[in-house]
Amino acid sequence: MKTHYQSISDYYTRLVKQHGIAPRSLDWGSKTSQELRFNIMSQVANLEGKKILDVGCGLGDFWEYLQAQKIQVDYTGYDITSAMVEKASARFPQLTIECKNILEDKVEEKFDYVFASGILYLLKNNQATISMKLISRMFKLSIKGLAFNSLSTWTENQEDNEYYINPAEILNYARQLTPWVCIRHDYLPNDFTMFLYKEK
Repeated sequence: MKTHYQSISDYYTRLVKQHGIAPRSLDWGSKTSQELRFNIMSQVANLEGKKILDVGCGLGDFWEYLQAQKIQVDYTGYDITSAMVEKASARFPQLTIECKNILEDKVEEKFDYVFASGILYLLKNNQATISMKLISRMFKLSIKGLAFNSLSTWTENQEDNEYYINPAEILNYARQLTPWVCIRHDYLPNDFTMFLYKEK
């Protein structure tokens, strides 16, 4: 019987085989919407020269976006889909990109900032519990802070088979981890981004 994570990995493997190097391989509607989310996440702090971890890095598009903005970072990417990791590593051989699940694999390295874009929407079993575990784990891996996004229950239109998070509920959880929290719900009607900081 496949695990939940294997099912997600298989889903993305099919997409990357079908679409190759393209936003559709990551199930993004368009490059524009993908980069809008990247833009918001990158506002977490001045990232120049920082060591960052991209959880669910896919094809390495966040690093490519930062490069286009002339932001130089020490980048590491993790993804649970080996096909994604192979493609991303071939695209950007200078980067550290590994097939890892931060909830199951040992990760001792710490990073100035941890990022996650679009990794929560396919959760189907124990969504709230897994989401909170992921947020907590990512925050622990950060030295300075975490930025992640999610589909929002505040939208009027929700797609079937996608997981939407209530921003107020996840904000209450985040406040148990740190008092330094910021939420952005001003760029798309169906999406929000949250910043968690270790200190002000």
